[in-house]
Amino acid sequence: MGGAVPVPGLTCISEAPVMAAQSIVPVATYRLQLTLEFDFADAAQLTPYLASLGVSHVYLSPVFEAVPGSQHGYDVTDPTRFREELGGEAGYMKLVEASLGEGLSIILDIVPNHMSASHHNPWWYDVMRLGEESEFAKFFDISWGGHPERKLVLPALGDDPERLARSGELKVVSSDGGPELAYYDARFPVSPASRDLASDMIASASPSAGDLLRLLGMQRYSLEFWREGIRRINYRRFFDISGLVGVRVEDDEVFARTHSLIVREVREGRASGLRVDHVDGLRYPGAYLRSLDAAINPPGSDRPKVPVYIEKILATSEEVPADWPVTGTTGYEFTNAVTGVFVDEDGLEKLRRKSSEVTGDFRLYVELEHEAKLDVVEQLFEPELRRLAAMLSGLTAAIGETVSQESCAAAIKAVTTHMSSYRTYRGQVRRDRDARESLKDTFAEASADISENPAAQTALAAMMDLSLGGSPAGETPEAEEFRARWRQFSGAVMAKGAEDTAFYRSAPLSSLCEVGGDPSGTNSSIEAFHDFNSARSNGLLRSMNTTSTHDTKRSEDARARINALSELADDWNAAVADWMRLSSALATESNGVRSPSRQAEWFLYQSALGIWPLDPSGEALDDIAERLDGYMLKAAREAKLETSWLDPNAEYEEGLSRFIRGLVSGADGESFRESFTPLAERAAFHGAVNSLAQVTLKCAAPGFPDLYRGAETWDFSLVDPDNRRPVDFDALSERLTRLTSEAERSSDVPDFVGSLFERWQTGEVKQWITYRLMQARRSHRELFADGDYSPLSATGPRASNCCAFTRTAGSVTAVTAVTRLSSEIGSSPSRIGGTPAWEGTELPIENGVDSEWTEWLTGARIVAVDGSLRLSDVFDKLPVALLISSGGSD
Repeated sequence: MGGAVPVPGLTCISEAPVMAAQSIVPVATYRLQLTLEFDFADAAQLTPYLASLGVSHVYLSPVFEAVPGSQHGYDVTDPTRFREELGGEAGYMKLVEASLGEGLSIILDIVPNHMSASHHNPWWYDVMRLGEESEFAKFFDISWGGHPERKLVLPALGDDPERLARSGELKVVSSDGGPELAYYDARFPVSPASRDLASDMIASASPSAGDLLRLLGMQRYSLEFWREGIRRINYRRFFDISGLVGVRVEDDEVFARTHSLIVREVREGRASGLRVDHVDGLRYPGAYLRSLDAAINPPGSDRPKVPVYIEKILATSEEVPADWPVTGTTGYEFTNAVTGVFVDEDGLEKLRRKSSEVTGDFRLYVELEHEAKLDVVEQLFEPELRRLAAMLSGLTAAIGETVSQESCAAAIKAVTTHMSSYRTYRGQVRRDRDARESLKDTFAEASADISENPAAQTALAAMMDLSLGGSPAGETPEAEEFRARWRQFSGAVMAKGAEDTAFYRSAPLSSLCEVGGDPSGTNSSIEAFHDFNSARSNGLLRSMNTTSTHDTKRSEDARARINALSELADDWNAAVADWMRLSSALATESNGVRSPSRQAEWFLYQSALGIWPLDPSGEALDDIAERLDGYMLKAAREAKLETSWLDPNAEYEEGLSRFIRGLVSGADGESFRESFTPLAERAAFHGAVNSLAQVTLKCAAPGFPDLYRGAETWDFSLVDPDNRRPVDFDALSERLTRLTSEAERSSDVPDFVGSLFERWQTGEVKQWITYRLMQARRSHRELFADGDYSPLSATGPRASNCCAFTRTAGSVTAVTAVTRLSSEIGSSPSRIGGTPAWEGTELPIENGVDSEWTEWLTGARIVAVDGSLRLSDVFDKLPVALLISSGGSD
């Protein structure tokens, strides 16, 4: 039973500011990736559209001075200045002015953990020039004792220094600041004691290689061939990236210098929130966050508390430490919880069995992940492991039983590779019994691995004692230094071992391979989603609800399509066998290695399906081939099996490229494409239903939605740099204006909205739904900011195809209901909505709740019958719904 009513808020898109500029409860954030092609001025021009869309906060990628040409900004060179390539301080101020003029606030993305280790960084340049004597030496996490002459090890050369000196690739040049060593575009300062020699060499017509090597020996750094230097590197890196050096923000002076601009912008009201990048990379995350909170929210201030959102990757059942003064997280955990709603568990098991059959690898994911962690420790983190082993060996000597560094390394490697979370926190381990027990279990698993190495067992016991605390030996500065560095090490191993290795080695359903995700799918269910939301509503209620970011392995729409394969598992499994036969002639083999490997081929098909064009014309397929070629090269190197970043296998990579291009756009792939496209089209439709449901859930669940640039319409992207392709914002703005105008003129708004779903391929329906959800959130702010959460269970033949919940604040209740596993219902818009698709399936509503509802996405009036909402009414025009009771307004 239903009818049409005026659509609330439709005729006055901007009848009131979205939020006050200093509001701490966002309606929604909109992430903008600032690049050389999209700077402060471009962002300022976009603010009217963002205000019309209904978001409240412009969420910027890093705005600080970075390496010239950087397309992400996380390689900061000077955190005290706005980036000139983006428009500098003047450009930023104009963006702030434009945002405030539209009622929008700004959230800044800050990078406290690392800076660029390049000559573009003036502080780092001074450390290279003066070594430990530099005033900036304490700014960076450098272990000077790691080099026999206390030099800074720089693994920056492509060959042995002597050969490069003789070839002339390494040379002395003149600059405005005096002589420098030059290696292609890189520059290295000369120490004051060696300036005269360097100047004489410049004046000489042809300085000798011997003089150049003598000059090198006089520097406060050791310039080395990268393959050798990375084994001796003596500064903390961001993961394994030698071009990013760890910053010691735990030092009060370093904190003050690196945060001066950030604090100014917050205190002067130009920034209304902060996103903290990679908080687990810091030495003491909790202490850092308390310092940050004190700086931006000084005691006695009468301003609203400025929120801080942390990039914290939570393992299953892991919680943010209770004593951290943060508003919420950036929402990776929501990504994984909502993904699970759209995974068919039986289908996932079928995909897992077929994947094992195809690849010949029948191991569980947990085994593959452990192997991957072992590999990255040995391949990427040898210097960090060696340094930790030396420290642990010294600590064992202090407590009476010296253990060799080799055995200490075995113990550290064993326990680190069994960690289920990024790291531990000493305060949490001391206070939280569950955290202590979990850590004990990890040490027990590690002990089993080294059971035949008594010395390593002794080291492991000492390490466990140091980690759990309580003994006098654990209270020394040396013990604390070891603990702090091990925690930073364990996070790097988890990130590189799981996300950047194992996720590319085993992906029965690649949509589950997201940051903080569980590829085994053990938490993929409606029940797990409800449990997650219920827990969040009692904890970090104001975290971001994220589905696409600059860091996700694939965009929300690509992920939604791939999720649909769990519904189409039988068809997929049969088709894969056919595709492998059709494409076999394109595969090559060299030295017994097939290109692509069977695992890479499986992964390729799913990746292709995720971004396959809705209109697969020749030009579109050429573009897809180009994008998949770059993506699969990255995927293969991350997997570190047939090729890697450290040891590229040119023959394998060339074979992989030929295979992809031939398959996707070449003449030899025509038969494959004829077979692939029909299944891709089916997955595209069901993926679209998944995506509309996903955006509805993220806008209505506890927390607040974070929209990634351009993802308010279809965005089929893979990991960066694919997800940084240009967005046609002009077209999006014009389309939103047209859609709202057409709705205003329509005599039947529900039918108009239904027509958008009928032509779902255009992406108009996703933009409309996103817009209407924003209007609902700002019209009922209290409801969505603080409303209670309760799961709802449908009854009837299609009960399992609906995910629903209520939010309640005061007299207002909202019911959110979405379709899941739509392939079980029908394969077109007309087949999955209304009657007969949902006949007999109802959504019981709690007693006392108003029986008359307004469906915000279509404007339809829905009346409950006998205490239940008929899903044939609820899903009459769209596969998703947001109903708000008529009992009042907040």
